[in-house]
Amino acid sequence: MKLFENENFAISALNGKIILQNFSLKTTIHQMNDVIIKIPRVKLTEFSNLKESVLLADGKERIIGILKEVYEIIVSSDSMKAYYLLNMNEKDFEEKGTEIIRGLSHALKEDNITTGIIDEALKLENIRLNKKTLIAEGILPEKGENAKISYYKIAPKKPTLDDKNNANHYEMNLINNVKKADWLGEKIPATKGKNGKNIYGESLPGSLGEDRQLKYDYKSVDCIEKNNIEKLVAKKNGAVVKKGGKIAVDNLLVIHGNVDYDTGNIDFDGNVEIRGTVRDQFSVRATKDISIEGEMGVGAAKKIESVDGDVYIKGGLNGKGITVITANNIFLKYVKEGILKAKNDIHIGLYAIDTVIESENIFLSEKKGKIIGGQLKAKYRVESNAIGNKMERVTTVNVEGFNREELYAHLKSLNIELDRISSKGNKLKRKLNIFENNISRLDEKSLNTYNALVVTYDKLIDEIEKLESEIESIKSNLKTRGEGEIKVFKAAYPRTILEIKNSQKILSQKTYESIYYKDNQLKFY
Repeated sequence: MKLFENENFAISALNGKIILQNFSLKTTIHQMNDVIIKIPRVKLTEFSNLKESVLLADGKERIIGILKEVYEIIVSSDSMKAYYLLNMNEKDFEEKGTEIIRGLSHALKEDNITTGIIDEALKLENIRLNKKTLIAEGILPEKGENAKISYYKIAPKKPTLDDKNNANHYEMNLINNVKKADWLGEKIPATKGKNGKNIYGESLPGSLGEDRQLKYDYKSVDCIEKNNIEKLVAKKNGAVVKKGGKIAVDNLLVIHGNVDYDTGNIDFDGNVEIRGTVRDQFSVRATKDISIEGEMGVGAAKKIESVDGDVYIKGGLNGKGITVITANNIFLKYVKEGILKAKNDIHIGLYAIDTVIESENIFLSEKKGKIIGGQLKAKYRVESNAIGNKMERVTTVNVEGFNREELYAHLKSLNIELDRISSKGNKLKRKLNIFENNISRLDEKSLNTYNALVVTYDKLIDEIEKLESEIESIKSNLKTRGEGEIKVFKAAYPRTILEIKNSQKILSQKTYESIYYKDNQLKFY
């Protein structure tokens, strides 16, 4: 089959091979290329033969390439896409347009391509010549939905002071109380995605969504499977907490009335919830949170101590100079003649009168808080609506102060440590995910390895939570103005003593200014 011929050379096709005959020494390689480019079905594969033919011009037949099909169907390696390559010139296409569409369709059938054929690509006006063009695309398999995990929502430790029926109510949920068999969480398993098809119509299975494991304390929480849903329930009455990223139930002692002669003094390993009050001269000690919910508050109790938790007194405290409260954080409606010591913060709704308070930060209500008499000592800041009173009661507020640069440096070191442990935890988590996604197929040795990794990971989570808590505390303290602050929202009265670091200001008249310490001096704003 002659493809091209002139007085100098001829190009023909025989048995799928491209044959060149050159008769003239005037023929150049450049001239040859110009001709070959215009013949879409020629694919040059033997350049050395072409060069030899040009140099010798002996008229000898030499194979220089192969004859391409008019219709080439090119399939991707994953059998998900097919392309056509139409090897012809514009003139041939104009003469045989409708026939070419039929030829393309026949070529697809010849290659058993039946799925995802693009109808628009087979329309005459959309045909492209000599360009690889998509003509069929398989249906990708879909990934199923990931497993869905939900847990009991632990209420944040944030008190609110609300006016209800002209009475001030100090509300918060310190202890999340649950009973045995109460719901604590659940897992809806991952689902399988829809199947797909390649261009040959062969089925491609959909994949499962990502699996996730419920994180819970096996000693205090049960996992029950019903209707393919895993549910977490409390093994006992107690207080819901998070430990190392796991839901758990801590010990909880509920006193439905008062702590008095009927109960005796309370000393409990866990949380204590008192629905009434603590009577005069009685004491309560707990390793975790203590919540006293009686509306009347607490009188001259002897001691209320949380070793590693918080204390909440809904009705406030009238300690008569006797009651000592110690905890990480203390929340109460008001305090009069009490002694409060907290490792972190103390929040008071209404007033602190003739009270000794020690804490990192002391916060009284912006709108109603009053500090009258007594001695308050904080490290970072004290906030109150008013300090002192019109009767000029001597009131001392002392802020120890801090070094901001040192605090920033400590924060930086904690963040570096958090990044290090988090990176370690993420690597370990990826290993755990591999095990968990194949948990049903693990042998005994692999299960032991998995369980050891879980223990290590839980310890890392504990470290991360402690670091995050310390970092958040430092960030909060860095919001303090200067290097120590006493913030007054309304007014401070005469005979109020305000001290920050080694600087002191004794007010001789009512002031509406707050103070802070910076550049080795007190500043007002």
